[in-house]
Amino acid sequence: YDKVRVFSQDLTTLKCKKVSIALIQESHLKSTDVHRFQNKYFKVFFSSSAVNKSKGVLIVSKRNIVFSIKRSGNDTEGRITHVVVSLNNTKYAFMSLYAPIEGDSKFFQELLRLVVSLKDCLVVLGSDFNAVLDPQLDRSHKVPFRLKYLLILW
Repeated sequence: YDKVRVFSQDLTTLKCKKVSIALIQESHLKSTDVHRFQNKYFKVFFSSSAVNKSKGVLIVSKRNIVFSIKRSGNDTEGRITHVVVSLNNTKYAFMSLYAPIEGDSKFFQELLRLVVSLKDCLVVLGSDFNAVLDPQLDRSHKVPFRLKYLLILW
């Protein structure tokens, strides 16, 4: 299974870089396959997967990190997962996001509600927002969507 080999390389890189918690986007894993992104050093802490192998977000942590989980959640579309933990008497909210390419306002409204609910935490956000300030810089899409229009939705 070629993807397992790629995951193994990714996890080796995390270990070499001394990463404790990683926020992964575009995992392209079904919920039944999320466990494949683990090894003896790292575990998938929280995830969200789409029904098919598109999208997918993960929160991966070293196995030896000790913290108290306060709350967590995810969507069912493979775009948002988060966990609130207490570490050294401080509450952290780790969020991994993968925004729709077309700038879906429902996604950003849900994200805003989530962020507001985390006001008592230090938020650590890893994301692929799929938008740019200058569409001329992003030539990968036929229909450009400017980030400033998304920010207006907030």
